[in-house]
Amino acid sequence: MASIISTEQVVKKKLQPSRKGKKAWRKNVDITDVEKTLERIRAEERIIGARIRDLPDEKIFTIDTTGETDSGKKINKKFAKLKIDQILENSSKIPAVLSRSKQKKDYGKHYISKYTNIKSEELIKRKILLVTEEYDIWDEKKSEESSQDNDNDFLHPIKKRKIKPPPTINVKPTDVVPAVHFPHPGASYNPKFEDHQSLLKVAHEEEVVKLQQKQKLQSQLPILSTEVSSSALNPEDMVDKDISDISEDEVEDNEKNDDVIIKQAKNQHKKTRAERNKEKRKFARLKEEQERKAKKEFRKELERLPEIIQCVKNEFMEREEQQAEKAKAAKEKATLPLKKIGKYPVKKLPIDIQLQEELSESLRTLKPEGNLFRDRMVSLEERNIIEPRVKVKKRKRKYKLREFEKSSHKNFN
Repeated sequence: MASIISTEQVVKKKLQPSRKGKKAWRKNVDITDVEKTLERIRAEERIIGARIRDLPDEKIFTIDTTGETDSGKKINKKFAKLKIDQILENSSKIPAVLSRSKQKKDYGKHYISKYTNIKSEELIKRKILLVTEEYDIWDEKKSEESSQDNDNDFLHPIKKRKIKPPPTINVKPTDVVPAVHFPHPGASYNPKFEDHQSLLKVAHEEEVVKLQQKQKLQSQLPILSTEVSSSALNPEDMVDKDISDISEDEVEDNEKNDDVIIKQAKNQHKKTRAERNKEKRKFARLKEEQERKAKKEFRKELERLPEIIQCVKNEFMEREEQQAEKAKAAKEKATLPLKKIGKYPVKKLPIDIQLQEELSESLRTLKPEGNLFRDRMVSLEERNIIEPRVKVKKRKRKYKLREFEKSSHKNFN
């Protein structure tokens, strides 16, 4: 007898997915078993709080040694919970993820915040500013004065301005320059001939330098010639004059030159192969000659190598000597007084000298030279004790001062 096979007994054949590449393997791999296992583990964690296999026996089982104590008591009927309470009840045993809580720093008793510190400093400043005065309450004069002061409390207290010190106050006077300069032996009332001549020579050199500086300034000034300043020429007349000066012969010569240039440009022909080869050989010969010369010069320099090394050593030694001299000069300059403090430089005194004809034969006929007060002032300036100054000239008026009589004054008269 033919047996009837039900549809349930028929095993459905699983469709074979594509396994062509890794991407298809990953896409069509069957992970239902893994998902079921993970879901079972999650359910255990929700109900119990952890996996059963991980928990010890003490947490899963309990040993009852006391027995039932409430056997005789009336068992209260347990009512089922409300639906809303069941919904709101936390059925999961997994502990909730706590948000990160900021730990407060324990500063202690003596900690003062920045804000309170600033406020306390302000209060201290205010207390310092407050002027506390002690006065006698029975003194009538002081009480009257204090009452007048209280009436004008809205007025600001007048503060004394600080005196601004000059910048030269920090410049120390140097001891390098002597307080008193000894005069030259040639400045004596009865000098020797050699001393007098040497002093005359020094004075002459100073005057020559002054004259050279004056001439240099005059040469640099723009000097306009009288001819150009007197005759102002018209540009149109100049153009007409230039055109008239050009002769017809010059025009013809220029035309001929243009024709020659055009003909030369037309007569240029293409170079042949032989000419090009000749030029190549010429350039190659020149290049070889230049290389030969360069090698020859290089050999000469190699032969002169010890001499070059010695020259370099000498240069280094000279440079070191120059640097040492510069450092020494800078050190000496630092000790010397400044030539300029403030706005004006230190004045240089002129040499007090008499010519040979002006020299006196005796002290009775001696003519005094120089000024002691001026010498003292210049000495103080040279030693940087005081700042040099110049005489302020009176400013001239741009326009002449006009005087007129007011109308009110006229009416009064």
